[in-house]
Amino acid sequence: AVVGVGKGVASGFVKPISNIGQAISDVGAGISATVGPDTANVQRRRARPRLRLPRLLFSDGGAIRRWSELEAELLWQLGSQQMRGIQEIVFLAQEGHQCMVLLLYTCRLVLVELQVFSQHGGTGGSRSSGSKHGSGGGAYGREKAPNILGAIDESTEKIFWQALKPITKLVDSMREMNQGTSPKGGDSLHQRNATSEGVYFTDLRDVRIVNASRREPVLELEEMKGRVHPLPLYLGPHGVMSEAVRKGLYSGFISALHHPDGAANWGEVREALREEHRSRQQESISPDALVQVPEAGQMTLEVFEVERWMLMANEWQTPRLPTDHHLTWRWVDATGHRHPHLLQRLSRKDSAARRVPPCELDTLFKAAGEWKIEKSSSTDEEGWSYGASWRSSTWDAKPGLFDVLRRRKWQRTYK
Repeated sequence: AVVGVGKGVASGFVKPISNIGQAISDVGAGISATVGPDTANVQRRRARPRLRLPRLLFSDGGAIRRWSELEAELLWQLGSQQMRGIQEIVFLAQEGHQCMVLLLYTCRLVLVELQVFSQHGGTGGSRSSGSKHGSGGGAYGREKAPNILGAIDESTEKIFWQALKPITKLVDSMREMNQGTSPKGGDSLHQRNATSEGVYFTDLRDVRIVNASRREPVLELEEMKGRVHPLPLYLGPHGVMSEAVRKGLYSGFISALHHPDGAANWGEVREALREEHRSRQQESISPDALVQVPEAGQMTLEVFEVERWMLMANEWQTPRLPTDHHLTWRWVDATGHRHPHLLQRLSRKDSAARRVPPCELDTLFKAAGEWKIEKSSSTDEEGWSYGASWRSSTWDAKPGLFDVLRRRKWQRTYK
């Protein structure tokens, strides 16, 4: 108990300092980029093309979440003004180049029919044509419209598409978008290719679920004037909407119905969507996903070694701050978590003391060589690359003023 209290006190003291340090790092990097000379690293960063669309920020406070292709596409086509204050996004279905998405705000819902762009013409033109963010082929372009969250049965999709049509036209300013206006954050080409419909929660009189015991439940939203808007709940990104998401949607609409200002609480939906995302990651990412297959009959195991600059010791050491979490093992995977192939029964202290990866595949494989360090133009002579934190977007061959972490990749071939 005493140890737990001590860790809690230490964490409460160190975390604010760590966050302040990260803030100082960000400010320092901005000032350095503005007034500093164009070093080789700066020139290389400026020449680097953007490989993905800008990230969507959630809520009025601009909450940051993991980058999502669907969310970035919505921001690109609808613009930052229309997406401001978004709370949650529920993917409903995709048919060809058309993608149907439910946008949940605090006081309204918006149903968006999204056009997914292709690189060479596609639907309504390519993303690079007429865009100030791209030229030629465009870094944002894609060869074909992807199925963003997985394939859904085609016949069921068509039934679902027909069921969505009775939703009323949007009653807020998003109608202006479809009449040719171009809010800040997206050009007119993209605005014309994303249509939307929705309703304010203050106009609702009742919310109910019909056919709840059947395979095709529908959520009905009834307005004060008596008009009913059906929202099918039997489709989701993987064929069927989960029961948790259904309950979260219903709970959110009920909360808006009873709130004096029509404000909805989407907390249950948020938790349900996070749990679905977490489950998909666990299903799609296994320890074997960390193993590359360069040739038939061979496998390559990859391990990251990480160190933190200790100011008091004036040297690089194994991370041991309370905020370092899995990095304190020293040997981690590409996500910064304890490597799944670490030797069993190896303590954290013993793992941190090793200078060669203490990782092995199972007994079915035999090592075909020794551990090798991957080196490139983005690493120093010893294979280290430097960054401000594990989630840094860039890692350089030389440490900057605020680069307090460094990592390098080890590889070993097995047969």
